[in-house]
Order: sequence, then structure tokens, then C-alpha cells
Amino acid sequence: MMYDRYGMFGGWNFIILIIIICLIIFALNKLLSTNNNQTNNSDALNELNKKFVRGEISEDEYLQKKQIIKRD
Repeated sequence: MMYDRYGMFGGWNFIILIIIICLIIFALNKLLSTNNNQTNNSDALNELNKKFVRGEISEDEYLQKKQIIKRD
């Protein structure tokens, strides 16, 4: 293996390493935000169901809000 003056990670190798690190960070961020969003939707839907059962909102309002929650 030949080393240049920057060592093993000189030139293109360094750029490729930075790109791989950025892709890993992006993938982890996307994975965690998707999972968090699904949890938030589930919590919102549970709260909406409770309000409907307690009679705090009408059926029409319940159905409209349920569609909005499921879209996200």
C-alpha cells in the first residue's frame, strides 16, 4: 500500500470517508425521525379516540381529524 504525504486518508480516500460518514448520519437521522413520527401519530390518534368516546367531539370532527393524523 502506498502512502502519500497525507497518510492513508489523503486525497480521494478522505473525500470518500467523509461521504460515507455523512450517509450514515443521514440514514440514522431519517430512521429515528420516522420512528418518532409514527409514535407521535399513534399518541395523537389515541387521544382523539378518547375525546370521541367521552363525547367531547362529534363524529364528523372525529373523522376529519383522524384523516389528518393518518396523512402525516
